[in-house]
Order: sequence, then structure tokens, then C-alpha cells
Amino acid sequence: MSYIKITAEQLKTILAELNTLSGVLQSVSGSTPVEPTPVEPTPVEVPDAVAFSHNGINFYRAKTLSGAKAGFQSTYGSASKDNDNIDGYWYSASKNFNGASDLPSSIIGTAPTTPVVTPPVTTPVPPSGAEYTSSKYKPGDLISMHFDSSMDPDDLQAMIANKCMLDNVGYVNYITINGTRSWENTEIIKGSTEHCRSLFSNTLDSHANWSGTVATVSAMWNATLNNGGTVWVAEGGPSDFTADCLRKVAADKRGKVVVVQHSAGTTAFNEMKTKPDNMAFVKANVEYTPVGNGNTGGTSWGRKSPKFKDENKGTWFANAYKTKYGDQWRWAESEIYKDNLLDFSDSVELVYILGLTGKITDYNDFYTNYMK
Repeated sequence: MSYIKITAEQLKTILAELNTLSGVLQSVSGSTPVEPTPVEPTPVEVPDAVAFSHNGINFYRAKTLSGAKAGFQSTYGSASKDNDNIDGYWYSASKNFNGASDLPSSIIGTAPTTPVVTPPVTTPVPPSGAEYTSSKYKPGDLISMHFDSSMDPDDLQAMIANKCMLDNVGYVNYITINGTRSWENTEIIKGSTEHCRSLFSNTLDSHANWSGTVATVSAMWNATLNNGGTVWVAEGGPSDFTADCLRKVAADKRGKVVVVQHSAGTTAFNEMKTKPDNMAFVKANVEYTPVGNGNTGGTSWGRKSPKFKDENKGTWFANAYKTKYGDQWRWAESEIYKDNLLDFSDSVELVYILGLTGKITDYNDFYTNYMK
């Protein structure tokens, strides 16, 4: 025998309908029977923050990554092993899971769809007050920040460092693109785009939509170039995405694109991971500007860079966790291949573009001047 559960409110509605039906039948002989109105079931509401288990995996869901990880730690007494953003919610889990397919339908069905944000193609209008200017970047220019977030997780820390610099210099016209991976690499770091968007809300995801992102970015480049500005590319990885954007720029305008690269040279990682014909095309058409390597600091190609990489920096991170972007620093450090490894070497390109070369010697200088 099976049973149907109904709420008190549903029972009250049914009884009222039966009383109405009885009165109609008594007063009208031979009339068409009146069918009761169907009662809609009460929807199940799942709170934003919730702990649950499914298929042998313990989960904790929250609206933010930090909330999900903290909730998991508090509920289960240990750190989560996997953290994914699914339909606008963060899920922390006791082991690696395969996205929505490992979640019960009663949970995933309540999550809202994350809206897709498409930034405008036209160059943004600066707010009242002077736009930032330096020995390199000038008002009317555009900085195009590229993060591959694929073969090396240092991009995750560089995103935060770039945001810290931009917060401190005043208005700068820039766009941010994540997933500008090598032509021979098909994956990016899971969660890297969400991480980038927590810092730069209009981040474009070239991994998810390569051709669409190329079209959007190249249109913004063209708008800047047609207005007499310079496009500065802070190349945080290989140059395949840059090459595809450049092909959509008129040949007589390409010389006003400056590509800044700290991993430069035929034996350097970023150049080696770029498709040879793409690398040759970029170098032949833009003002290609190699700078000192941010991993070691010092001068290469006649251009100096600060040292933004070092090991055993537990104290540095402990201080970083107390700053405005503490949650982002914590997650970025947790994703790198070695505990307490500090590496935002891909930020030296922006140091050069903003004209800060010589004003920052290393990561300690950076913390004092841009993070406190």
C-alpha cells in the first residue's frame, strides 16, 4: 500500500472544495458535475548555504567560495578536496566530483543561472578627474591583460597583484581576458575564470568562447587605435590569442599595438608554447617588448623587472590573507604546485606598462606600497 502526503493547507483546500461540490449536487439535479480545482504542490525551498551528502561525497554549498570552504571545514572538521562553481553557487566537496552530474536534482535545480556579462565594444569613458598617465600608458590608450591560466597557476596570483596596482593608480582603461591558452593546450585551471571575475567583474573567457572573445577584444582594440590610442598587451602566457586578435586589426594600425612579454626568447616557455607562425606574425607586426623575467628580477633586453617569485613565503601570505583580497590570495596559493610558493611573475608586464619600473624592487616592496 502506498500513501500520499499532503499538507494541512492542502487538506483544508480539498475539504472546502468537497463542501462546495456537495451543495451544488444537492441543489441542481442532473447538472454537469463540478470538478475540484487541482492543488499545486508546495515547492521545496533550499537555503543558499546547506550541507548534504550524495553518492558517497560530502558537500557544502554557499554563494561564495570562501563561504563554501569555511562551511565545509566547520561542518565536517576538515578542508574540502574540490571546489566548483555551478550555476551561481560554490560547492565544496570531500573529494573530486564531476560537476552537476554528481549533485542531486533537488539541489542543483534550485540554483539560479549565472548571467553572461558582455562588456561594451566601445572604449569606456573615464569618470570625472584626470586619467592616469605614465611614461608608457597615456590617456586614450587601452591595456589588454591576458591570462592563460593553463600550464602554470602563477596567473592566479598575478590577477590579484594586477588588481592591487590598478586600484592604486587611478583610472586606467583596460580589459581582462582569461583562458588565453597555448594552441596545443585544451584545458585551463578549473575555477580560474570565476577567480578572475571576483576581481574584474567583466572578465572575458576565451577558453569558453575563443572566436567570440577574439571578435570582442579586436573590436575594442580597433576602437582605441582608430581614436589614435595605443593598445598595450600585458601578455601573461603564450601569444596565440594575441595573434588571432591582431589579424582583425588593419595592417597600418598594428604597429600601435605593444606586446609586453617577460618570458621572451626562443628558449623561453611562453614563446616556445606559442604556435610558430603565430609568434612570427606577432613579432613582425607589433612593437614586441620583452622585459626582465619576473621570476628572478633584474634586467634583460635592456628593461628591468622586479622579482615577484620566491619560496617559503608563509609569513608573506599570512599578511596577504588579512588584506582586501585575502580570500583571493588564499585560493590562489592553494592552487599552486608547492605550499607557500609566491609567484605573481606575470605582473611585471603591467609594472612596465604603468611606468612603475624602478619603483618596485620585489614582492616585499609591492606588499608595502600596493597591498596595505
